[in-house]
Amino acid sequence: FLIDFHVKQPYYIAPEVIKKNYNEKCDVWSSGVILYILLCGSPPFSGSSSQEVLKKVQQAHFNIETGIWKSVSEEAKQLVSKMLEVDVEKRYSAEEALCDPWISSSIKQAKIENPTVFAAALKNLQHLKVLN
Repeated sequence: FLIDFHVKQPYYIAPEVIKKNYNEKCDVWSSGVILYILLCGSPPFSGSSSQEVLKKVQQAHFNIETGIWKSVSEEAKQLVSKMLEVDVEKRYSAEEALCDPWISSSIKQAKIENPTVFAAALKNLQHLKVLN
């Protein structure tokens, strides 16, 4: 494999980016890494050096079965797995991720349980989009 660049935070890099052959689905991978971290508190691929992390990224083996993952819903695990799919053709697109049942149900639940917080969060996201 090709690793000829140095990065300080290699955790979010999709395997195809390392090979310098990628499309917009690499962003879904990075979002999947962030979701993984939010759900369990640690990155899916770790190591003592950037090179070690990048090797693990390319192997794309991650754990969603033990430890804290036992308390995570199957729907959330399935979403993470579809976002961290090493085969780009099988990996979710951004639209597919947004339409995933876990995301849809989370949005509905947030609207019902905490409509003020949900509205504020949505407004913040819309503002963020304007800034880009």
